[in-house]
Amino acid sequence: MSNLKINIVTKEIEITKAFERKASKVGTREYAELVKVMHDFVGFNVVIKATAAKENSHKGLTVAYMDKLVAGMTGNNVKAIQDFNAVKDFYKDTNFSFSKVKEYFLTKYSNYKEFVARAEDEKEERNTNIVNLESEVA
Repeated sequence: MSNLKINIVTKEIEITKAFERKASKVGTREYAELVKVMHDFVGFNVVIKATAAKENSHKGLTVAYMDKLVAGMTGNNVKAIQDFNAVKDFYKDTNFSFSKVKEYFLTKYSNYKEFVARAEDEKEERNTNIVNLESEVA
């Protein structure tokens, strides 16, 4: 019953969108379950609860971007770049090449988001300094 929840405080029967689709077909297990609950909790409203959208925490992480991050995070360390290129080469002709390269990258450089945030902060600071210099000159 994880797709169905009784909220006694708000007098609501909360269901998921997926459960609602199945329960809308007479004769399904979900239909029978919803009818039973509605009978048990007369006067309660049935509401479809919004599910939290899954955040893609690595959105925009491409192989090209990983290349740049490896170089930036290691200070262009030749060994680190060679290691990353070896992983890419090893998996390049497989059906799961991107997922394996990404898995390696996330294991080896799990703090990449901190690096990106620091780099963005430094860029913002440089831009602020440029604006300040321009206003002093004017």
